[in-house]
Amino acid sequence: MKKVSSILASILLTGGLWLSFGCVVLEEYGTEGEVFPIKEVDIRQVLLKRWRTEMERWRKEYERKIEEYHEKDAGFPYTKEYKEYTCTPSYTLPEAIRDKEGKVIYPKGYTFNPLDSMKFPFEICFVTDRDVKYLPKLENKDSPLPKDLWQGRVYVIVKGNSWKLREKGYIVWDYGLSKEWIERMCVREVPACVRQEGNRFRVRVGVQSLSGVQ
Repeated sequence: MKKVSSILASILLTGGLWLSFGCVVLEEYGTEGEVFPIKEVDIRQVLLKRWRTEMERWRKEYERKIEEYHEKDAGFPYTKEYKEYTCTPSYTLPEAIRDKEGKVIYPKGYTFNPLDSMKFPFEICFVTDRDVKYLPKLENKDSPLPKDLWQGRVYVIVKGNSWKLREKGYIVWDYGLSKEWIERMCVREVPACVRQEGNRFRVRVGVQSLSGVQ
């Protein structure tokens, strides 16, 4: 019993010494020596500045890429001379078309007229940025498109910047086809308007085709 009491006394004595030492360490003795002001820049301000700089750089790069992306030139010569003609399009398969078992359905070199099995519901006019006065335009580019705006016709730009034109309210689309595909619609010069008549294309070329000449 005496041995236990002695152990408890030792523990209490040791704990008391540590508490006393802790109190001594935490006791305020004032400031001694020379004091230097903190010169380091706030890291939050540094990061914020870098973030703003990067965002501005990304914004300019994004705008540059958009403008370059929408700068189109399919390479068609421009003409003001009015021409009108019809043609029957054809497409030749570069490779054979096979079913899932490998059986040839259409052989390589097979030629067909796609208008025998498809229908263009509207006239397509291929234009350039020289033809803006003929393009439909919204007075307020943020307003919804009126239902009668199309009048059975879609304008596709093959030379110019459609993004800038749309920013000004013009209703024009990027061409999503290669020059080769546009040529398969019998287009050789622009501006040109193409519409389907049965299994043929009727093509009207020149600025008169945009002004309503039929």
